[in-house]
Amino acid sequence: MHQRRHHIGVVLERICSQARLTAEAVADRTGSTPRDVADFLSGKKFPSTIFILRLAQISGTDPQLLFKVWEDEHERRAPRLHEPAKLVDDQAG
Repeated sequence: MHQRRHHIGVVLERICSQARLTAEAVADRTGSTPRDVADFLSGKKFPSTIFILRLAQISGTDPQLLFKVWEDEHERRAPRLHEPAKLVDDQAG
């Protein structure tokens, strides 16, 4: 089964590519581990706001844009607390 990549990983990967930053360079310049950077870029791990700010600084990206992407993904990953639970199967007869 193919796992869907998270939007933030795609965006971070594109930013690094456009800025010609390798994952190793990003790790070194943001104070992250290479494994964490790889996980952020693949969408396996969710980056901290500190990482987002540092990536914006080293890549020349608008930090407000990156924070907006971070917020959108954070909301997307959060459990849906306001959706009513389905207690009965509508198809049951």
